[in-house]
Amino acid sequence: MGKLSVLGSILSAIASASACDVMDSAAEAAAIHQPQAVRVRMVPVTHGPILRTLRVAGMVRHKSEFDLAFKLGGVVRRVSVEEGARVRRGQVLAVVDATEVRALRRQAGAAVAKAERDLARARQLAQTNAVGRADLENSETLVAMARADAERASFSLKHTALVAPEAGVIDWRRIEVGEIVAPGQAVFGFSAPPAAQ
Repeated sequence: MGKLSVLGSILSAIASASACDVMDSAAEAAAIHQPQAVRVRMVPVTHGPILRTLRVAGMVRHKSEFDLAFKLGGVVRRVSVEEGARVRRGQVLAVVDATEVRALRRQAGAAVAKAERDLARARQLAQTNAVGRADLENSETLVAMARADAERASFSLKHTALVAPEAGVIDWRRIEVGEIVAPGQAVFGFSAPPAAQ
């Protein structure tokens, strides 16, 4: 046998072995990527106790949650609800002492009465040219200012009581009778469940 034919036999054997290796590698790769069959057992749906508890960490919140605070500060005179209480829209939750605000409203009412008397007098004097037009206009302005002060005092008096903005639940309470609260200080946590909205 010649050298060339021996060399050809060797090359043929190498090519054959390489082809076998490639085919074996392809077969192994296909076996690796072949998805394994998963056994599934079908059972009917039934009602019963939970067999496996799922424990997770998280925070559950209502869609509508906010803090409630007094418009005015003062001494807390009454607290009508506790944590967890269900409340209806407009229900009084707490009240601050209104003594000071009532005094301001009386003072504003007296200022309105005086300003109106002064305006009436200025109008009478204006008919005889005893006062100028500017003095009459100033009296009219003082009446308008006094009425605005009285309106503000009445509004403040109405807000000495903190009321529920809608039906919902008191989530937390940070207020006690006798405590002094500042204007805008959060005293109740409030949430309105979807059913109450």
